[in-house]
Amino acid sequence: MASMMHQRVVGVVENMSYLTLPDGSTMEVFGSGGGDRVAATLSQRFGYDVRVLGRIPLDPSLREGGDAGKPIVDSDPTSVAAVELVKVAEDLIGRGRGPAGMQLGLTPSAKF
Repeated sequence: MASMMHQRVVGVVENMSYLTLPDGSTMEVFGSGGGDRVAATLSQRFGYDVRVLGRIPLDPSLREGGDAGKPIVDSDPTSVAAVELVKVAEDLIGRGRGPAGMQLGLTPSAKF
């Protein structure tokens, strides 16, 4: 989609990356390395580095907050999911945005 819209891919966010178990260990419910593979494929396809920006864990509070309209970064800012989401946001905010790749939205006109 990004390629069709002439947009630059900034990075990959791996959602539902792992589940933290009650004993503190983690379980990779859907396997591991998917975000890295996507980033590598996009890097190769586009010819520039596309990196993994973050790995967001499975967290019932994240879904519950979304359903209730209360983002986890507000309702439980110390949770692993919230900390990871803030890290991704700060990484994106810190990037400078140049005009390269931006659609200008111009419409040619036959008359002035």
